[in-house]
Formats: sequence, structure tokens, C-alpha cells
Amino acid sequence: MRNIIFLIAFHFACFSQAQNYFDYTRLITQTDSMIISGNYHDAMLQMDLIDRNFDFIYASHCVKGLQLSLINSDSLRSAKWLKRCMIQGVPLWMLKQHEITSKVFNSSVYTPIIAQHDSFRAIYLSRINLKLRKIIDSLTLIDQFRTDRVNNGFIVFRYTVYGIQWLNRNRKNFEYIKSITEQYGFPGERLIGVDPKFDDSLEMKNYFSYYGPEPLETSAFIMLIHYYSSPGKNINSLLIDQARKGNLPSYQYASINDFIAEYGKSKNDSIGFYNEWHIDTDSTQNKIINSRRAFIGLGSFEFKRKLNKLELNARLNKGTLRAINLN
Repeated sequence: MRNIIFLIAFHFACFSQAQNYFDYTRLITQTDSMIISGNYHDAMLQMDLIDRNFDFIYASHCVKGLQLSLINSDSLRSAKWLKRCMIQGVPLWMLKQHEITSKVFNSSVYTPIIAQHDSFRAIYLSRINLKLRKIIDSLTLIDQFRTDRVNNGFIVFRYTVYGIQWLNRNRKNFEYIKSITEQYGFPGERLIGVDPKFDDSLEMKNYFSYYGPEPLETSAFIMLIHYYSSPGKNINSLLIDQARKGNLPSYQYASINDFIAEYGKSKNDSIGFYNEWHIDTDSTQNKIINSRRAFIGLGSFEFKRKLNKLELNARLNKGTLRAINLN
């Protein structure tokens, strides 16, 4: 059975020679299935396939690779994934505070690698567009200010003055992001790196205690979510290409489409639900929804619900520090 699983995974990985990140997402989905089945060895081998076939690996998946290697007591793979983590911008404080990954700080095997942190950090910074990073951070500050006013401002103004300002800001941010995407690519983790806030252990303390070591980049994604919270221009043809290239994670692409499906003026505005964020209340659509999900590499809606339940139980039982990253 193990050999069969390995061959199936290898079959999918062969497609990733063209760097199609729908195949990447599909392999991650398979890895998560192995993890929840307790098949950590094959899950570790699956991460090897991803490492060999894709130039870019998301930071949280680098952590997943490290966790699996450590659980399997494979020091060579653990060393590889530890380097990958640092080159992809994973902050050391996250690794130190997680029960599984903290093992690298208690073994002399990894001391020479950790000592090169500054060099790996320099590689990380050289690979991302720092100019775009600053632009997105600036837009995010304005977005957060306007959003906070709508959510927490003087109640009389929330749905009048503040609401109008928020909608206007959303439209401006959308145009900025669309222009950036057309010129450079979608400004997600691959282009601008992990959100700098993850470097601050104090600011991210509550996040870490709930989610564990899952550094992300969601700034432009959240701004699009805000924009599509009301009817907006559909740029699906642009976004799906960015998802295929790995600039926009499949789950983010799916979530954006859920907002378009939920809040668009008509069904013609959207290709339909993915049930990643908003859920189609018509359960007869589940089959076609699962087809949409499969096309971009996501597991079925039923599999997603299973993952969500496992993650929620881990958090409620304070098991985040012992859990392997999923998704």
C-alpha cells in the first residue's frame, strides 16, 4: 500500500515540472490526508516530492516538512527543512516555541545550520520584492483603519460616513492590487514574503497559541475579500492564472470566489461557490463544488470539514503546540 501511495504521489508530482501550483496544492492535500491517518512516513516522502518539483514552497509547508522529518527522527531531512524554513522567512521564535520543532534547538546536529540564520535570512530577502512589500503594507494600514471604523467606530457613522469611506477605500485598493498583479503578479507570499508582523513574537503571541507555527501572507487577499463583500469587478481570469503560478494560494482564490458568489449582483458575476469561506446552502451543488475544488488542488468539501474539525479540537484542547500543520 505504501508503494502504491508513493507511485500515485509521484505521478502527480511529474506534472509539477511545469510549476503548476494546482498540482502542488493537490500534493499538499494528499499529505494532509496521510497525516490525519497517522501515516507520517509517507507524508514525509510526499513532502520530498514537493521539495524536488517546486521552486517555491510556502512557509507553513516548510514547517510541515520539518515537523514530519522530526517525528520520523530523520535528521538529514530535518536539516534540509530547517534550512528551507529560514530561507522562506519562518521566524526562529515560532520554531523554538513549538513542541515538535523546538527539538532542533536541543540537538548539536542543527547548531551549524541555525548559526547561518542571518545568511539564510539574506537569501529570503533577496528573493522577494521589498518595494511591493512596502506598498502592500501601506495599503493594509489604511484598510485596517477604515475597517476598524466600520466595525468599532461611533455607531451613528458606521453605516453612513465610515461605511462610504470603507467602500471607496476598497475600490481604490482593488485597483492598486489589480494593477500590481498585471505588472508583477499577485502580491502574495511568493512575491512579497511572509507578513512582517510574524517576526514580532509579542504581537503574534495570541495567534501562535491558537494556530501554531503557520506564518502567512494575507494582506492583499484580505483587501480583495473586503472589496468583494459588495458587488465588484470580476477578475477571475487574472486570478486563476496567478493561482496556477503559485502567486495566489488555491484556498485564497477559492475564498475570493465564495465572496463573489455570495455578494455579486447576479450568478453571472461568479463561476460559483467553492465552499472554502462561504457555503452554498444548496447541498445539491456539492458534487460540482467538489469538482471545482479538485481542479485547483483542494480536497473535497467533506475533507475540508474533517480538517477543520480536527484543527478546532486541537485548539480547544490546547493541543496546537503538538499538532502538525494542516492546509
